Amino acid sequence: MSPRYLTPFIAALVALSPLAMDSYLPAMPLLAAHFGVSDAALSWTISNFLLGLAAGQLLGGAASDQKGRRLVLLTGLCLFVLSSLALSLADSLLAANSWRLLQGFAGGVVMVASTAMVKDVTPPDQLAAQITQIVFVVMLTPIVAPIVGSLMLPLGWRSIFLLSFGAALIMLVLAWWKVAETAAQYTNRLSLRDGMAQYVYIWRFELDGVRMVRWQALSLSCSALLSLVFVTLSSPLLMGYYQLSADMFPYAFGCFAVSILIGNRIGKWMVGRYTPLVIFRAGLLVQSVAVASLLLAATLISVPLWLCLVLFMTAIGTGSAIGPSGTSLFLNLLDKYYGSATAYETTQRFTLGALLGSAAVALPFDLVLSGALVMSLSLLVSILAYWRVSAHWPAEYRQ
Repeated sequence: MSPRYLTPFIAALVALSPLAMDSYLPAMPLLAAHFGVSDAALSWTISNFLLGLAAGQLLGGAASDQKGRRLVLLTGLCLFVLSSLALSLADSLLAANSWRLLQGFAGGVVMVASTAMVKDVTPPDQLAAQITQIVFVVMLTPIVAPIVGSLMLPLGWRSIFLLSFGAALIMLVLAWWKVAETAAQYTNRLSLRDGMAQYVYIWRFELDGVRMVRWQALSLSCSALLSLVFVTLSSPLLMGYYQLSADMFPYAFGCFAVSILIGNRIGKWMVGRYTPLVIFRAGLLVQSVAVASLLLAATLISVPLWLCLVLFMTAIGTGSAIGPSGTSLFLNLLDKYYGSATAYETTQRFTLGALLGSAAVALPFDLVLSGALVMSLSLLVSILAYWRVSAHWPAEYRQ
């Protein structure tokens, strides 16, 4: 596949996971009624998907550095096709949770292998801009997917999983037919020991006596996972707490995607004018103000929907703006194992996002306050991790 078409195709591959997750959200009340379970119990189908994403990226990142990107990508797509079809046939909550876990795992494998391809073919000084462009294409999915899912509800909730099945099957055929290997070097042998060694290398990587990659990845993960917390909360928050109908849900949820798109465009504008470190630091400040305001409002008043969305989306959109810069910071420190490094960060992000999202649903407070508390905790960790390494970045990063 020519470079002209590779970037949009990679964006489409990465978009498979948000398609599977976001098209499903309007059907959650229908699915909960079908299985006879509570919203909190059904929320684990989202958390399991996110945990699967984390595991898929952890294993897929190391595997793509060992066996090459193409084989790992095709394997992930095959698993995605299988699990999506199986989900359309699920007859119990246990089966739905199990297949969602596998679907998330497959999506994680696809995501990390295709993202590593970007680093393979992109010069270091263009990486942040390239990631920003891919994120822009991917983030169109959360705008369209819930609307499509809502429109498909008359056909039954199973049709939504068949949508993921069809999309993944098309991607599998195109990848097998058109995508060549992009990794310049790989061992072509799969070794758990070698995979662990890759992650140990990343974990122990030092600059100026400080393990930079470890702390930067943690800071980025805890900043970016705010969007995952909102996705997990979105159905019980918007359809339960604020009593929006299934028809209205996609439009309120669309604010999530619009905020990420706006943040993405702002991030692209900033990449050409400021260093990634300056962008990332400013973004953490804006996120902190937005989440602190939401927390204060939730403790004092019954937060109206418009204010809830404005503050949630400010924090999430800002995370979108600074995410590519945060990613480029630690990837450009390394000279190898880009797939493993990408997986290392995203595994943290999706694992923590899944656990914190479910915690927010389960906390004995109203959902706005619960979301604000969980996001505040996550941002506190992000800020502490950032300050741990802030003085140790080379001068060219801080200018």
